[in-house]
Amino acid sequence: MNGITWDKFYFVITPDEFQLIFSTKDFYFMKTNCRVPLDYQYDSKESIFSAYQNFWEKIILGKIKLANPEFTDTYLPMYISMVDDYRKVRFEKFDSKSDGNIDFKRVRSKKAFIGLSPAELSFFNNKISMAYFNNEGKIGLSLVYPKSIDGVSTENEPTAPIYKGMVKSIKNICKKAKISDGKTEYKPNLWISENAKNLINSNIYLTKNNLKFI
Repeated sequence: MNGITWDKFYFVITPDEFQLIFSTKDFYFMKTNCRVPLDYQYDSKESIFSAYQNFWEKIILGKIKLANPEFTDTYLPMYISMVDDYRKVRFEKFDSKSDGNIDFKRVRSKKAFIGLSPAELSFFNNKISMAYFNNEGKIGLSLVYPKSIDGVSTENEPTAPIYKGMVKSIKNICKKAKISDGKTEYKPNLWISENAKNLINSNIYLTKNNLKFI
């Protein structure tokens, strides 16, 4: 059996709540799916907190549709991984210059990273789901964790309790979301805090589809 099986958790919280949840010292934010400079170690938590503040204000609470490149520049920093110890992550160096100099590196570890990324809501044929590739519906965040890699359980990986702790902390301040179009009540696979619910209904995708968190 090859491949990866995933556990996924979708949620919406305010920037203050985000900082509270993700300020613990048991993990590091890291870019694991793109090339990075040779001296790269990890991303500061302050930079991710700032990125989420921007994502929250311009997209989650956004009343105006952003054009590229501003739209992409706003959500792209929220694609980030978390790892218990950046020193354990193995990189492969690459040569991208004609003179043979190695000028960037990329993660090569097959490690159990925790993934954080924008979450996307989709309203289609009177059904609501958490869908991929619906840029207009970016409305929260997604935490993902590999339950198994190549058929081997990740239960004993050091990142497993970190992921479970994050989900538990988020659930402690959130409730399962309920969304209404004025006629039907929908219950997507999404958790939302009361503070976020009080602010989010100005979102352009919600207003366009006459949807409201209740």
